[in-house]
Amino acid sequence: MGKYLKYAIGEILLVVIGILIALQINNWKEQQQLKQEQKVVLEALLGDFRINKSLIQEGAKRHKYHKDLGLTWINIMREDTVNVRKTSFLDSLMYWGPEYKVIDFVDASLNNVINSEKLDLIKNTELKQNLIEYPLSITLYKDFEAVVREIVIERIRPRNERYISLANMLNGSNSFKSDYTGLLKDRQLSNDYVNRNWQLDELLKALQILEIKTVTLIELIEKELSYD
Repeated sequence: MGKYLKYAIGEILLVVIGILIALQINNWKEQQQLKQEQKVVLEALLGDFRINKSLIQEGAKRHKYHKDLGLTWINIMREDTVNVRKTSFLDSLMYWGPEYKVIDFVDASLNNVINSEKLDLIKNTELKQNLIEYPLSITLYKDFEAVVREIVIERIRPRNERYISLANMLNGSNSFKSDYTGLLKDRQLSNDYVNRNWQLDELLKALQILEIKTVTLIELIEKELSYD
C-alpha cells in the first residue's frame, strides 16, 4: 500500500511540475508577444516624433524669418519718403511678407496609442505621462498659430492688396500703379505688423516648449527600445 501511495504521489508531482512548466512557458510567450507589440508601437511613435522635430525646426526658422521681415516693414513705415530703390525692395518684401504656412504635425501613431489599449503596453510612467501631455503642447502652439493666421489672412493681406498692384509687381505692367506712399502711411497696417510680431514671439515660445517635449520623448523612447 505504501509503495503504491508513493508512486501515486510521484505521478501527481510530475503532473503538477509539468503544468507549472507549461504555465511558465506560456507566460514567457505572452511576455515576449507584449514586448514585441510594445516595440512596434514605440518604433512608430519614434518615427513620428523624429519627423515632428524636423518640422518644428523648419517652422521655427520660417517664423523667425517672417519676424525679421515684420521688423523691416515696421522700420520702413517709420520713414516718410519712397524712392526707386526702396520701391524695388518693397516688391520683394511684398512677395514674402504676407506668406502664411502652418505646421502639419504627424500625430496619427500618438492618437492611435492614446485612444486605445495600446497605451497600457507602455510601462514607463514618465514616457506614458509625456505622451498623454504632448497633444496639449500641440494645441497651445496651434492656438497661437491660428492668431497669426488671422492677422496675416484677414488683416495684412487685404490691406496690402488695397495699395499694391500684383500685375505691376510681377511683370512691370503699367495698367495699375502700386501706391507705396499710401501703404507706408497706413497706421492700421503698421499696427497689424507690430501685432503679428508680438504674436510670433509667443508662437516661438510655444514652439520651443513643443520642441523640448519632442526631444524628451525621442530620448525616452530610444532608451526604452535599447532595453529590448
